[in-house]
Amino acid sequence: MPPDKLTQFRRQREVVQQHLDWLDAEIANHPDGPPTTPSSEAPIVPALELVDPEGADIVAPDMNPDPISASMEAKRGCLILFFVVIGLLVATLVGIYFWKYRDRPLLFTEATDANYSRVVVG
Repeated sequence: MPPDKLTQFRRQREVVQQHLDWLDAEIANHPDGPPTTPSSEAPIVPALELVDPEGADIVAPDMNPDPISASMEAKRGCLILFFVVIGLLVATLVGIYFWKYRDRPLLFTEATDANYSRVVVG
């Protein structure tokens, strides 16, 4: 370990120790006094069993994420969302056309242009 890193660690430990000393002094000077220990002993709770990380796969192999299926599900979801948005856009445009512009045809406008210009002009 580099010497400068070691001195940094020691300096940090001193700062933490000073902070802990200050906390102890504040607790001792508190109006309620220092904390008292409970008269009855707390029930002993058994500690959790430690499991090594290598053995964790044996315990629950189905809990591990599968990156391939997760990426396929994400791609499928994005594709479905894309087609839903495109469908909503088309449905909106068709709805606007039938709501406002139904009397103006989009196709074969040559025959109707002559009638429309005759009505407009005179």
